[in-house]
Amino acid sequence: MKDFINTSKTLHSNEQKIYWPGAFCGTQSDTQRHWEMLKPIDDMIKTFDCKSALTIGDNLCREAAYIKKISGCHATASDLVMGKDMHRAVEDSHVDKIINADIENLPFEDNSIDLVLAKETFHHWPRPILGVYEMLRVASKCVILIEPLDGGSDSYEKVGNYQYRLSIREIMKSAWALYLPAVAHKGFNDPFAAHKGPPFDYNSWLEEKNKLDELSHAGKRNYNLAAVAIYKTPADWSFLEKDENIHLTLRPPNKHTENVKILT
Repeated sequence: MKDFINTSKTLHSNEQKIYWPGAFCGTQSDTQRHWEMLKPIDDMIKTFDCKSALTIGDNLCREAAYIKKISGCHATASDLVMGKDMHRAVEDSHVDKIINADIENLPFEDNSIDLVLAKETFHHWPRPILGVYEMLRVASKCVILIEPLDGGSDSYEKVGNYQYRLSIREIMKSAWALYLPAVAHKGFNDPFAAHKGPPFDYNSWLEEKNKLDELSHAGKRNYNLAAVAIYKTPADWSFLEKDENIHLTLRPPNKHTENVKILT
């Protein structure tokens, strides 16, 4: 098993990106799409004072830059192996720091980063649940995953990994087992396959996304992605009430015990 895990990490390490200024440009169509997919986290982050953030598998530094833009926090972008010229994202003030980091062994102390986020990278990990627990170890306030949802089918990606799709129920169970206080999630759709081009047309993509989201909101189709926030500490849930499509679930009480300490 170790050989497979090491091979998987090696293959993904070879997927390095080069610095691309378009990743931080609000008029670039691909960046517009990714920012739209990040919007569900805006209110999730407002529920607590976010002073530091770490992004996982963020090989273009785009997620860290987005979080820094909306919260003003100190933002660190990480990937297994960052591209050799990604230091330019720091030099251009899009992010504060870049590091190489293995999701199963993050180089941070317990509870040292307010927010740890992984966008569309969880499904690449050879041991995804271990990765989530490592994110929870490092985070002091919140962990957010943005991922394709499990639809019951099996598939593999070109780089070789099994696509481990997200189950909101499994994430909740993992949180409750650690006595964490709450999980919030918001579903959305990404019709990228039908619009990837080239060239990619953001406006037609957004139009179809909005139509699919309306169908999903009405219960007429399943979402194909979700943003899921795992809270390690109680927060100001009133920010989540502003969006009827964000679903907040508080940990169910344990009738067998009283005053059980939340594990952090």
